Amino acid sequence: MPDTSDSTVSARRFRARALSTTGLVSLICMCLGAGPVQAGGLYVNEFATPSMGTAGAGAQAWADDAATAWHNAAGMTRIDGNEVTLGAGIGSIDAEFDTDPGTPFGGGDGGDAGSLVPLLGTYGVYSATEDLKFGVGIYSISAALD
Repeated sequence: MPDTSDSTVSARRFRARALSTTGLVSLICMCLGAGPVQAGGLYVNEFATPSMGTAGAGAQAWADDAATAWHNAAGMTRIDGNEVTLGAGIGSIDAEFDTDPGTPFGGGDGGDAGSLVPLLGTYGVYSATEDLKFGVGIYSISAALD
């Protein structure tokens, strides 16, 4: 039988209040300690899947091969049996930058920021049952941003 004496109930309330206060203080410290952040990046939608041939159009709706594990996990239920898809390609990025007259940073355009990069992908679907599928996708998205 649980102990419901006044001292036990008070101790539980004190611990709960202490945890709530600690959590609130931690949240406030994280918010006050956060400073402004600047970032930049280039997103390239090339994952060495068969949808590259259509510029990715409809990739989320198709369920023709194991690459659907990346594009649309729900589509794996349309695949019969187990399947593996391997993909490879070479990407060529041509990216030049223009400085804005109002920018605080000087310098030129920096030349071509791109290069030839490998595009590799391995995708698999395992059928545990007709309606239960497990999928995996391993791809070189970061290699495209060399």
